[in-house]
Amino acid sequence: MKRLLLAVALLLPIAGPAHGQANATLKRAVDAGDALDYATALRLARGAITERLTAPDLTIAYRLLGTTYAAMDSSVQAQDAFSQLILLDPEFEFDAARISPKITGQFALALAEVLVVRHLATDSASFVAGRAQAFFRFAVTQRARVVSRISGPGGSITLDSAVIDPGTVRVGWSGLLAGGAAPSGGVYRLAVEARSSGSGVLAVRPGTGQGSAVDTLDHLARLEGYDTLPEMLLAGRSFRPLGVATLF
Repeated sequence: MKRLLLAVALLLPIAGPAHGQANATLKRAVDAGDALDYATALRLARGAITERLTAPDLTIAYRLLGTTYAAMDSSVQAQDAFSQLILLDPEFEFDAARISPKITGQFALALAEVLVVRHLATDSASFVAGRAQAFFRFAVTQRARVVSRISGPGGSITLDSAVIDPGTVRVGWSGLLAGGAAPSGGVYRLAVEARSSGSGVLAVRPGTGQGSAVDTLDHLARLEGYDTLPEMLLAGRSFRPLGVATLF
């Protein structure tokens, strides 16, 4: 009997470095920020955003705006900039050991105001469908209805659908699809959707896994219709040969 061996490898965006930006205006803004020239940094960063920035550069621009506004005690502007940063890169985190609590505090407030799904990960690298479970973990930043789905070539299944409070969520999957069907080989995708009833915002995080067939036949101990015989037979003790010899 063959079942599906599912190897789960979640592909998530990784935040790029703070420096190394390609846009010239943004580079000058970062240099001004490093020199603590806040007015110039804000002016150049806002100007860079109006230009055609790549996604990594846009992330750097909003990070610079947020940290600069926070350093200037402009809480509303700092949280607005950090909200844009979080939407661009939900996995972004400040190093609390290296960044001022004033900045990390404003970032935390912005994080609570934006609905995103973060830190999507799995507890299992591989498992056999129908014989074990894989558990997925992720975090939501606001109370929302969260729906987790697996879909692929063999079909799909909804793993969980519930209203979740802010925090970490853990859902399991047996590897089987709707109706208990075994999935065929191919790529299967995990989609986590969170929808806030208040704002109607939809946040989606994807992950992928590779499925392939694996032989799960139990150890073969006997063939159907054949009885197992011992390797060596020992005859029972008998005195008949001795009695025959004595009579002779």
